[in-house]
Parts: sequence; structure tokens; C-alpha cells
Amino acid sequence: MKIRNGFVSNSSSSSFVLFGVPLDAKNVTNSMLKNNRITAIGCCLDEGLDVFTVRTDEELAFIKACEKLEKLGHSCFSLYDTFLYGEGENTVDLSKLPKSGTAVLIGGDQAQGSSDGLNDLFENYCNNNELVDEKIRKEMQKYLRVKKLKNLKTSK
Repeated sequence: MKIRNGFVSNSSSSSFVLFGVPLDAKNVTNSMLKNNRITAIGCCLDEGLDVFTVRTDEELAFIKACEKLEKLGHSCFSLYDTFLYGEGENTVDLSKLPKSGTAVLIGGDQAQGSSDGLNDLFENYCNNNELVDEKIRKEMQKYLRVKKLKNLKTSK
């Protein structure tokens, strides 16, 4: 069961506003994940966009696996280092903005069925297709093994 914070209506979607810096998945750091700074906008679900916070290495691995498996060479996910998202905090600390690069302001309709965890990602993007599910899991394992090896090397 999903719990929704904030405004809820009879509609199957709700409006959202996001202010952040576009990111490539390879530039996401552990501290960004720990601080819930990474927001992903995925493909359009039936009633709106899939908008969610990337919280774990596994969720990031899913996104990277999808990027690798995309036939056209681009992912169906856009990632943002987020300074403002949703309806909670309505101010941005300008001192936290990067000194270079471009921040973007995005708004739209967030699907009520937006992903909230790895299980939802598989449900929303694999559509019960075991072949796709298996390919994504194999790619995820490759990424997670490489990350674990890097962590072991840096801890020595």
C-alpha cells in the first residue's frame, strides 16, 4: 500500500514542481542518495509522469540498467540533483546551487502510481515481462559488483 503525503484528490495524478540540476546517472554520489537529493522523472504512466526519489544503490542500478538496455541509446529516466521538489519546502538556499551548470524548473502531473522502491520500478517498467525483468537484473548485478569492488579498494 502506498502512503501519499500532501494534497490528495480524487484525480489519479497531482501536480508537482521540481527545481534542480540535470544529472547523468554515473555522477550520482552516495551522499546524494543518503540525503534524498536525487529525483527521477520516468516514463509517462497511465495517469501522469513517474516522479520519485532515488534512495538506494539498487534503484540507481535499475535506472542504469534501463539506460544500457535502451535501444536508442537514451534512458527513459531523467535525473536531477534536487533543491526543491513537491509541496513541502518552498524556498531554495541559493548558496547551495552549483557555481556552474544549469538548474531547471519542471512542473507537471505526477502519477498516483509513481514508483516508490525497487518493486514498483519492476512493476511499472517490466510489465510482468520475465525476459525484460531478467535482463535488467543481470545489468543491475554488474553495476552493483563494480561498485562493491570500488568500495573495497577505497576502504583499504
